[in-house]
Amino acid sequence: LRRMPQPVITAVNGAAAGAGFSLAMAGDVVLASDKARFVVGYPGLGTTSDGGLSYFLRQRIGPMRAMDLLLARESIDAAEAERLGLVLRCVNAAALMDEATAYAERLAAQPAQVLEGFKALLNGADAGALVDQLDRERVLFLRNAGTALFGERLAAFLQR
Repeated sequence: LRRMPQPVITAVNGAAAGAGFSLAMAGDVVLASDKARFVVGYPGLGTTSDGGLSYFLRQRIGPMRAMDLLLARESIDAAEAERLGLVLRCVNAAALMDEATAYAERLAAQPAQVLEGFKALLNGADAGALVDQLDRERVLFLRNAGTALFGERLAAFLQR
């Protein structure tokens, strides 16, 4: 999503948990409904994040708040996500797709080269950092996923 030349809008209506949270944060613009919840989930499985979540959280809210969210909170609602700066706007669930569509239309009214240029300027300087962080996440996730703790917690999660 970050390599696409066009800005990506993600719209969250419900739970964005684990990799879903990572995917939502990969958007250039994130909108959420008042029913959205953002759940880290990884510590409960005995592992670290994947999908760039550690990168996106650090980029958007800084290392201290990212650490708090990753390790000390089970979930946050959309209003808290907006307050922290994880989402641009929190709207009524019934209006989410209309809001996302209207936002996309505002962007689509811009010349393609302007959209692509600003996306490159805003994301391009960190492109290598994201790739490096994805590699670090993969190594740590796989290391943790190979432990007995992960297996036990995954089995318990799947039984719920």
